[in-house]
Amino acid sequence: MYLKRLFLTFLFVSIIPVLKAQIMLPRISPSSCLKQTIGLTDFEISYSRPSKRGRKIMGEIIPYERIWRVGANESTKFYVSDDILVNGNLLKAGTYALYAFPHQDKDWEIVFHRDTSHWGDGRDNYNPEQDALRVNGTYQKRNNTVESFRIDFQDLAHNSAKMVWQWDDFEVSCWIEVFTDKVVLADIKEQVRTNPSRDTYYQAARYWQEQEINQLEALHYLDKAEIIGGPTYYIYRVRSLLLAQLEKYEEAVRAAEESKVLAQEEGKDEFVRLNENSIVIWRKRFKE
Repeated sequence: MYLKRLFLTFLFVSIIPVLKAQIMLPRISPSSCLKQTIGLTDFEISYSRPSKRGRKIMGEIIPYERIWRVGANESTKFYVSDDILVNGNLLKAGTYALYAFPHQDKDWEIVFHRDTSHWGDGRDNYNPEQDALRVNGTYQKRNNTVESFRIDFQDLAHNSAKMVWQWDDFEVSCWIEVFTDKVVLADIKEQVRTNPSRDTYYQAARYWQEQEINQLEALHYLDKAEIIGGPTYYIYRVRSLLLAQLEKYEEAVRAAEESKVLAQEEGKDEFVRLNENSIVIWRKRFKE
């Protein structure tokens, strides 16, 4: 009997922690993490995504003329690996709390704040002297409704992108610029000095072609790449694109034809089609 009572007591005590444990519930506004590379610069935005759920958003869920946390729950965190420009203004590399000051039917203020320790918007603890940068974000109405708040990067290029916030029937955006050209051009100079290989010259030429800069030097680099490693379909493809940028369409066609032949020899059907399409376009242009 004594052993039975002892066993029951042990069983009851062991169950108590289970009974006291909290129920695991999902957040109404789930956490999200947006990672994006623009050029050579890494971005990460950690935020929570509230949903409309039939509510009036502007003027109620998001108050006018008062700080907003740009999401829900904890303050939204904005990380950037390198210095950038936001609407033309310098923002140093680092992690910031991302806030906004909404205005009715006009551009909002977007704030990158140094103090990331506040819950939500910080309210009375928010100190504007800790702002690293404050810029205007373009506000506009949308034609369709976005149920759950979202942050995105759009119009991605090597040197820029647009950061966009969307919710309900509105959108707020600002321009992000990165210093990709500065980094790449310095690297090209160093690689040409220390490692003047076929790939070095080709990669430099291809980058300049993509950026539509330094076309004459890029053509010179392709000549060097071909001397070192022989003709390839991709060297002639980039050469044709550079010549077209310079509006030398007859020469561009000849380069594209050579690229097509070399691509056929290697079974690169995609480049065969790309060259065929370009040849049709450029032949029309040099006949005009």
